[in-house]
Amino acid sequence: MRGRAIVAVVAMLASGGLGAGLPPGQARVQAQGAGQAQAQGQPQGQGQPQGQTQGSGDGVQSVASAKELMELLVIPASNAVFDAGAEPPMSDEAWAAVRRQAVILAESANLLMVGSRVPDQGDWMRMSRAQLDAALEVIRAVDARNGDALSAAGDAVYATCDSCHTKYMDKTR
Repeated sequence: MRGRAIVAVVAMLASGGLGAGLPPGQARVQAQGAGQAQAQGQPQGQGQPQGQTQGSGDGVQSVASAKELMELLVIPASNAVFDAGAEPPMSDEAWAAVRRQAVILAESANLLMVGSRVPDQGDWMRMSRAQLDAALEVIRAVDARNGDALSAAGDAVYATCDSCHTKYMDKTR
């Protein structure tokens, strides 16, 4: 099951599906500074040489750093959710596009809880789980075609981002 979800995310990236069909919005996460995440004093993505992976003991290998997951998956997917929360989708296709982004956001939370990306078993895991829970709220709102619930779920996603960034992003910038 996990392998199929990762394949689905990669397929979405390859097809250019991130944010497809969604109007530009106001509550966008800026990629600038996303690479400033720190875990136990070491910037994300700098713990291993590029191109190397670290296994978790169960056959799963972390290929992307937390920074790369943020830049490739979390930021585009959360921006799509924020846009849709500000201006709910008007067509079935637009609702489906938001749902795809919410799935990417949920699965990226799972990826943040695997392998070398996990700097600690406390706050990092709790905050990653909060991202997953918030993304699941988005999926429920989309499935119900409820714009108000989608807006509230987008706020929940933002709150999870903010709490994690408060702890793990470099504050020297």
